Amino acid sequence: MKGHKRHIVTDTQGRLLFVQVHAANIHDMKGGRGVFEQAVKIFPSLKGVCADAGYRKTFEDFVKGGFR
Repeated sequence: MKGHKRHIVTDTQGRLLFVQVHAANIHDMKGGRGVFEQAVKIFPSLKGVCADAGYRKTFEDFVKGGFR
């Protein structure tokens, strides 16, 4: 979908847990933070994250730091 980005959270078997679509001008890091925070609220037992390079080290620091 041109002009939109999709952030998707799945379990280890690929089942869809959470999806968010937003404008393409929002950076992955910023969009990813919101998606991850919402997914953890809905699924507090989440224990791990796997993300592509678009999220960069700042996303890793965000997750390790307890979502600050």
